[in-house]
Amino acid sequence: MAIGVKQTAELLDITPHRVKQILKENSDLNYYRAKEKSGKIIIPSETIKKILAYRGKSLKQNNIVIKSEKGGVGGSTLTIQTAIRVASKYGAKTLIIDCDGECNASSFLLDDDFDYSKAKSMLEVFKHDIPLEECIVPTRFDNVYLVPSKSILRRVDRLIQNENPKTLMKEKLESIRHLGFDTIFMDLPPTFSTLSASCYLATTMTILPTDSSAWGIEGVMLTYEDILEECKKFEANVPEIKILMNKFSPNRKASVDAWRTMIIEFGGKVLPFQVKESTALMNANNEGLSIFETRCPTDIKNAIDELAFHTCPVIEKTIQ
Repeated sequence: MAIGVKQTAELLDITPHRVKQILKENSDLNYYRAKEKSGKIIIPSETIKKILAYRGKSLKQNNIVIKSEKGGVGGSTLTIQTAIRVASKYGAKTLIIDCDGECNASSFLLDDDFDYSKAKSMLEVFKHDIPLEECIVPTRFDNVYLVPSKSILRRVDRLIQNENPKTLMKEKLESIRHLGFDTIFMDLPPTFSTLSASCYLATTMTILPTDSSAWGIEGVMLTYEDILEECKKFEANVPEIKILMNKFSPNRKASVDAWRTMIIEFGGKVLPFQVKESTALMNANNEGLSIFETRCPTDIKNAIDELAFHTCPVIEKTIQ
C-alpha cells in the first residue's frame, strides 16, 4: 500500500511542494505515478520511512493491544485496520501476533490457500520452545507480518498457567527485536487468561475498546482492574492504558451516555475521538480490504488515522 504527496506532507508537516523536491533530490527514493507521465504521485511505504529519516524523524517502537474482556466490540477489526494503516502511512514494519483461537486476524491477513497445517503459532512456541521468529509469515499487505493462530491455540493456557506473566510474552518479544519491527500488535481473545495477561503486561500501550452496551462498558472496567491487579501482583510496570469508544452513534442516547460514563470513570485516559458506527467498516473486513481501499466514510478513515498516530507516533530522532 502507499499514500499520496498531500498525505505525506501532512505526515511530515511540510508542504506538498517540498515533498516533491525531496523525491527529486534523492535518487534512492522510489515512487510512481497512478497514470504514466502526468498521473498522481504515489509514494510506497518503504519510501515514506526513508523520507522520515531524511527529516530527522523516526517511529516510536510500540507493543500494542486493542482489546477488552468483552467480545463483539470491534477489537480485532480495529487491530487489523490500524496495523495495515500504520504500515502503509508510516512505512512501519508491522507485526500482528494472533493469540486468539478464533483466528480472525489470520483469516483476514492470509491468502485463502495458506497451509495452516504447516503454520507455527504461539502454541508451538510454548509447547515445543520454537523461536518466535520461526512463526512469522508475510501477509497480503505490504510491510505487515503475522504470527498466525489456530483453533487449537485455546489449549495454550494449560501449558503456561504456572508461568510468570510479567516476563512470559515480554521475553518472546525481546527475542525478535533484531528483526526491526516498529510496531507489534497482539490480537487477544476476549478473556483474561495467563496468555492475555502476559500480552497486556508486555505492551507499551493498551487500548480498551467499548461500544455503548452495558456489557461493553463493564468489559472495559473489568479489564482495566485485572491489568492493575496483575501488575501489582507481579510487580510489573503499568502500561499506558487508553479507552476508545467504538461503534459510536452521536444521535443515540445510549452512545452519548456511554461516552459520558467513560469520561467520568477514566478522564484523560479516554481517547479524544470516537470510531462511529458504520457498516462500511464491517463490509471492508468481510471483503478482506483495508478501509482505505474502499469508499468508507471519511470520518471512519480519520478515526483509524488517529489510532495509527497514537499507536505509532512520529518522533524526533535521538542523537547518539
